[in-house]
Amino acid sequence: MAEELWHHALQFLDKYRTDISNYDIGHLYQFEDKTGILERHKEMFETLFLDSQVDMKIIFYELIRMLVDYERSVEQDVFDDTRTIPKIEGYQELTNKLQRHLTKQLIKDLQELEKFKFKENDEQSNENDKDKFVQLESKLQQVEQCSMTIMDR
Repeated sequence: MAEELWHHALQFLDKYRTDISNYDIGHLYQFEDKTGILERHKEMFETLFLDSQVDMKIIFYELIRMLVDYERSVEQDVFDDTRTIPKIEGYQELTNKLQRHLTKQLIKDLQELEKFKFKENDEQSNENDKDKFVQLESKLQQVEQCSMTIMDR
């Protein structure tokens, strides 16, 4: 139950971050939350946010705090699992390496995508250049015919 709310909140935050004008706080509260967290959060913070008394950082800080509290009380096994992970020796190095690996892979994928896009644009520009060349040749022939006609007179 809380997992879906986490997912919804992260999706909202990403949309809000990229397009504030089209994603107001109302979109956050449109999710059907079975935990009751979102309704309680709305009662506590929506008016404060709309009156500019708190910003989105505070809204999300409080939502995260409420979700963590819920998981601690209701889903004890999930909380225990996540609490023991950092105790593993080398956990921080492992997560850092994983993050570096994912970042490198993302950069590599973006470069390949850019090459593909450049190649596609290059092919389109070659076709456009060919069309322009054909048009130029036909105009040149017309000019030659015109000049021949004028010289014959």
